Amino acid sequence: MIKLKIALLRQWGLSVRAIAQLCLRSLWILHFEPGPLKDVVLHAEELGVPRSSPMFSQDMLVAASNTKETVAARLEFLKSTLGVYEGKVSTVVSKMPTILGISEECLLNKIQFLIKEVGLEPQFIVDRPNLLAFSLENRLVPRHRVMKALQAKGLLNSNIRFYAFLKH
Repeated sequence: MIKLKIALLRQWGLSVRAIAQLCLRSLWILHFEPGPLKDVVLHAEELGVPRSSPMFSQDMLVAASNTKETVAARLEFLKSTLGVYEGKVSTVVSKMPTILGISEECLLNKIQFLIKEVGLEPQFIVDRPNLLAFSLENRLVPRHRVMKALQAKGLLNSNIRFYAFLKH
């Protein structure tokens, strides 16, 4: 049965690499019957990530675990919170589909911290959606505090940007 589902995924335009990534991330997706599996593929495609993209496997997992209504609400939330138009939100999703699986409360807390405390512009966040994947409590806030403390003591160049500091 799994061979049949893999063959169907190939027939629907998924690359071998995308199927392998999908299976590595979550083998449960292959437990879907062929009809619902095709619905997941179509729902994932509606999110704007091309089937040929390496991110499509993540996109499928988001589509499989969220209803269309939930996804639509999350997209609307991102548009209004970041103050961007729909095309920009689609770009964010294509770069990081898993953003649609993060709760609105969690996203809001991260966005508010990055804008109000760190001083980032919403467009900067839109261009680097991976910022929203970091844990607020375990990564963003502690790194920001350390960066500010080092800058205050003159141990860190004040021109260094938070994003560069965060990645290391």
